[in-house]
Amino acid sequence: MKRAQRLALIGALVLVPCVLMAHSADAYRIYWTAGKGAHLRSGPCTSSESIAMLPEGTNVKILCQTRGETVPDRQRKSDVWDSIMTDDGRGGWVSDLYVNTPNIGRFSPPIPVCEGYDESVCP
Repeated sequence: MKRAQRLALIGALVLVPCVLMAHSADAYRIYWTAGKGAHLRSGPCTSSESIAMLPEGTNVKILCQTRGETVPDRQRKSDVWDSIMTDDGRGGWVSDLYVNTPNIGRFSPPIPVCEGYDESVCP
């Protein structure tokens, strides 16, 4: 194998894991809040109890996504909510509008859809 081919192969082997890590469930964070942060809630609606305020830039792991209350903000809106866990172990729901997932207003594969969640808990 020529030197250039070996270097290209090594580069690909290094790059592929980096790309996959960038899209893992651990790679998301709170954003688009104009510095205000986002509410971590007990359910996927704004009437659910606010458990904590997550500052912009907080790293989150998305466990799954579901439909809930539509949240509008400036030019965008979303009825998708993310069940998340923070690095310090807090869990709850955040509107997907404030998490840097690839899709706004729809599910973002490969993030799983929450199974067995009763969407009627939010008015």
